[in-house]
Amino acid sequence: MATYDRPTGYLPESVARLPRATLAVMVNTMTQPPEVQRAQSPFDRVAAELDTYLRLPPGWDGEGSRAPTQEAVNKAKAFLRTLPFGVPPPKPMVSANGAAELFWDLASGYLDVSFTSEGDVSLYGETSSGAALYRDGLEPNFRHFPDGHTLLEIVAPEQALLSA
Repeated sequence: MATYDRPTGYLPESVARLPRATLAVMVNTMTQPPEVQRAQSPFDRVAAELDTYLRLPPGWDGEGSRAPTQEAVNKAKAFLRTLPFGVPPPKPMVSANGAAELFWDLASGYLDVSFTSEGDVSLYGETSSGAALYRDGLEPNFRHFPDGHTLLEIVAPEQALLSA
């Protein structure tokens, strides 16, 4: 069994003895903006983080990069409210082109839903077997997405089995 040295010089002894995974969560939480820290549920935290993207300055990721528009963030947050029960919360991200995005990277596959500053909604997904999906011109509503069962197999395979 491997033994890992724990940092002790700059952490209180009680904190230094915590498992590394716990420390990683603590550090991640300490570096998040206050509104993300205050959010109650994991989905509330995703929505709060999406809101922080609105404050990104022009050029935040190099020349020409921009923050998402309020419309893009609102569509992403509306989409969150349409996720079926049992779907885990996605990870939010922002692209240099101003798109707000939600993604899942799971053993069952990968799914990225993009909400552009122009109001477009698209998705890209891959199943664990390597089958790829791309759709654009979508509504921000999971229940209206084409290939819904395949998408459910990616983000919540247990739910897909129950609904089959």
